[in-house]
Amino acid sequence: MTIQWTPTNKPTLEYKSTKDGKTYCAKQLTGTENGKSITGMYVYDKSAKPDMLGNIQGEFMSVPTFIEKMAKELPTINADLAKQYNPNIQTMSAEEKFDKAFNSGVPLSDDKILIRPSIMFTGSHKIERNQDGTYTLTTTSYVGGYKHEPQIKQLTEDELYHDKGLCGGSIKKLDDNSYEVTYYTSSNYKEHEMTTEVMDKKTCIDFLKTHCLYI
Repeated sequence: MTIQWTPTNKPTLEYKSTKDGKTYCAKQLTGTENGKSITGMYVYDKSAKPDMLGNIQGEFMSVPTFIEKMAKELPTINADLAKQYNPNIQTMSAEEKFDKAFNSGVPLSDDKILIRPSIMFTGSHKIERNQDGTYTLTTTSYVGGYKHEPQIKQLTEDELYHDKGLCGGSIKKLDDNSYEVTYYTSSNYKEHEMTTEVMDKKTCIDFLKTHCLYI
């Protein structure tokens, strides 16, 4: 079923993502599905051009998910505007954001956490580790401005680790509070060439931002 979305009276936000350096717009929309009111945020690249139907490709998400997205991307955003969407927004340091992301990251074997690449995608990927060591990938598309039926797929750790759209490497916290970071050394993912470096937290944060990676 197609949901008809209507913009709310909340202002459109603009922010520059430190992941890819692009400027994004975010507007709050409301809609009705099965008699229930739905409210969320539609986020899109400011430079994106509308298609023949006037639609702009973007990603629809809940307001809490949008707030988490802003925190992860370390955006430059007008705080007064942001508080109109969530009055409890508090500014976190880069270190606090890193710790939060690390503690909620996708666990791999050997106490490693998945590092994910930043890619343009009109939807969301949710990855959960199962008790048997496999992973459940739930892909939800928001093409056209409405939510499509989620697609669910089971993956082994090896399949997850070698999927260039889902994995950019791994990170492991060491006893001395440094981090062991394993990442691709070549843009050619087919070669699966990886290297490992030990970094302190600040260096690790800078590395992830520079290489458009996140936890």
